[in-house]
Amino acid sequence: MKLTFVETPLTEEGLQNEKFQKAIERNTALRRVGKANEIANVIAFAASPEASYMTGSDLLVDGGWLIM
Repeated sequence: MKLTFVETPLTEEGLQNEKFQKAIERNTALRRVGKANEIANVIAFAASPEASYMTGSDLLVDGGWLIM
């Protein structure tokens, strides 16, 4: 199982470990950890009128983790 990592208070300590952070960056297509506002922006879009014609869609917000 692969997990996506986003900078939050819960991941802060682990992300301070340089070896761990480099492993995440190596396994993420965008080569960086995600930011909470990037996730929030997708949620805001999905809940907005701009997404009113979307139905049954999966939105991957993982920096390309899944394709690696």
